[in-house]
Amino acid sequence: MSATLTAVKWAESLSFTLLGVVAFAQWLKVRDSKRLYLALATGLLGVVSVAGEVAALHGVATLIQGSALLRYLTDTLLLLGFLFSGYALLLFRASILPFGRLGRRVVRSAIVLGIACALVPLPSAVHGVNPGQIAAVLYIVVFWCVAVAEPAVRFWMRSRHLPAVQKARLRALSLGYGFIVIVLVISVGLAPLDHNATVELALQLAALLCVPALYASFAPPAWLRREWRVKEEAALALEIRELMLLSSNAESLAERALTWGERLVGGQAGAVVTSSGEVLAAHSMDQRVVSEVVRSAGAEHPSIP
Repeated sequence: MSATLTAVKWAESLSFTLLGVVAFAQWLKVRDSKRLYLALATGLLGVVSVAGEVAALHGVATLIQGSALLRYLTDTLLLLGFLFSGYALLLFRASILPFGRLGRRVVRSAIVLGIACALVPLPSAVHGVNPGQIAAVLYIVVFWCVAVAEPAVRFWMRSRHLPAVQKARLRALSLGYGFIVIVLVISVGLAPLDHNATVELALQLAALLCVPALYASFAPPAWLRREWRVKEEAALALEIRELMLLSSNAESLAERALTWGERLVGGQAGAVVTSSGEVLAAHSMDQRVVSEVVRSAGAEHPSIP
């Protein structure tokens, strides 16, 4: 059982690290803050998990326990990495659903207090358990749970008003992180009890099941994207057919087609322009901006009318 449990722990740690690498690779292509925050949120969680497993190895654990300074630095860095993984998800949340002034102040105060708690030395077998030290660790765990659970709930609520692809990706992210919080809360709740290896293995496997959901939110494969779009593609075809039969107004056709086109690709803005440069429809874009884009495209590609 111990060998299986160790293998599952390493698989879980490496999987979260790989998710962070995937998210970071996507950020390198686009370089937007949202992807960077998501890469940090997942990557730091994976790095902390891997570092924790390395520190638990017999030889490494003996070396760390033999030096008070080394033990303090290891514990502090692990706690800080865990703390900032939750903070990065809050920043990702703020890039989609911005906090108000009071919310920003609360988050800043909470992260400062968390850093102070991470700097408190953890209890050791030699000096016993200090209530203040336990409170510091619990604060970081509670902060992380709240920092992850609140965005997960808000993302799920927000997804109801989004196109199919964005809705599915945001809900996959909510499910993945929400389930991690549940597993962590159960683990902390069972910590004072003498639970057996079977219970611990079940919790580790449950955490490992979060990986596919998170991967689907970061980089869904083409077949999954197609599956998400099936219903909307059918609705788009029906909508266009009805419009062509019932309306000869080009602007109406362009407006409805643009709406469904944005839903299919998960776009936030778009425009429909004729070959002569006439703007038939535009969403979340100023007419002058659209005209400038059309002119610049014509200058770069003179063969395009």
